[in-house]
Amino acid sequence: MANCTTSGWRGQLDSDPAVNYIKRAVNKPARNERDFLRIAAFATALSFAMMGAVLVSIRVSPHVAFIFSFWTVLAFIVGALMGWYLWEIPRRRAEQRTLEREQDDGPTASGS
Repeated sequence: MANCTTSGWRGQLDSDPAVNYIKRAVNKPARNERDFLRIAAFATALSFAMMGAVLVSIRVSPHVAFIFSFWTVLAFIVGALMGWYLWEIPRRRAEQRTLEREQDDGPTASGS
């Protein structure tokens, strides 16, 4: 009977460079995902900032007027921070998922 221990065929797979390359590629956080999260966070922050600034500066009387003031700048900054922070939750979950994958697979033979 063949001995089926984890140090048998699994140890041979872990030493195979092709398998290690595939593991690193799968476990590495996708650059596309990071880029998407960065672009989405920036776009959301910009749109929240613009919306906040417009809402604070608009005055409706017989005419619609935009009055630039200290509150406009403050609303822009607060809106930008809120929009950026909104994407912190998906960013942290993506990083946590990546760390969990790395811990599940353990270190590869190449040391990375």
